This record gives sequence, structure tokens and C-alpha cells, in this order.
Amino acid sequence: MDRISTRWFHDNIFSERLGLTRREVEVLTWVTDGKTNAEIGEILDTSPRTVQKHLEHIFEKLGVGTRTAAAARARALTFSHESQIASLL
Repeated sequence: MDRISTRWFHDNIFSERLGLTRREVEVLTWVTDGKTNAEIGEILDTSPRTVQKHLEHIFEKLGVGTRTAAAARARALTFSHESQIASLL
């Protein structure tokens, strides 16, 4: 998938299934890439504290307690959804 369709894909999966906001999806995407709060804040032009608040909301919505668990859950959901789409092709 190209970057634009990947972004749309993630936005839809996580917004529809989990109720994440677009910004929370952006933060979660960077977390899965291994970025720190400071790095994510710089990328999104916001403070690391704001990134942390987004992560707290993400953790609550995903039912996890760590960024590693959030990243694992995101990857699992993405893989599951991609597999469903592939089976239809």
C-alpha cells in the first residue's frame, strides 16, 4: 500500500472499530514506528505532554497500559483487517 492509502486504511480501522480520533491514530502510528513522545511531538508540532495525553486516551480505548501493548494491538488489528481484505480479492 502507498503512504496515502495506508493512512486512510489506519484512520478507518482505528476510528470505526475503536473510536480513536484522527490525532490519536496519528500518535499511535508513530508509536508503532518506535518514536518517542518528544519525536512524535516534533513531527506533529505539539508538546510531548500533549502526546502523552493522547497516549493515555489511546491506552484507555485499546484497554492496554503500555505503548508496547498499544503498538502490538494496533499491528494485530491492522494485520487482521488486511487479511480479511486479501481473502476477498
